[in-house]
Amino acid sequence: MKVRKFTIVVLLTLIVADFANAGNRVTNESKTIHRVEQGETIYAISRKYDVSVEALMISNSSISDDYVILTGEVINIPDQSTVERVKLMKVNCQMVKCRYHIVQSGETLESIAGKYNISDSRDIQEWNSLKNQNLYVGQEIIVKILETRSIPVKDASKLVKN
Repeated sequence: MKVRKFTIVVLLTLIVADFANAGNRVTNESKTIHRVEQGETIYAISRKYDVSVEALMISNSSISDDYVILTGEVINIPDQSTVERVKLMKVNCQMVKCRYHIVQSGETLESIAGKYNISDSRDIQEWNSLKNQNLYVGQEIIVKILETRSIPVKDASKLVKN
């Protein structure tokens, strides 16, 4: 009888501890979401889930370029494959600083253009060298070009002529 009571108490304690530690993390079929609490920053959330700020921004079109998140907002926490893709994108996007978006089910170029206040969805098509308007779930596309970097060119007057 004492063993049974002890077992029940231990199980209840573990269940309560599990709920207490869960915090704002909710996992839904390998998709983790987080509800932003008052005072939390995008940087703090990125550290909590061990992902980069860039990966969080790519996974959440609601996060603005100035990293503003709102209390109560629900954000997606990217999985490891998204984090790896972000690392590759950072390497590939050296001449132009870009904002990326990962295509979700049901999204079109037009709907994505609307999310980012892009007046013509053909701009997205051009930036991504898309031959048509077909997109696939998980595809990373450029949705905003934030700045271009100039490449230093040597002064032509200092070139030696033969």
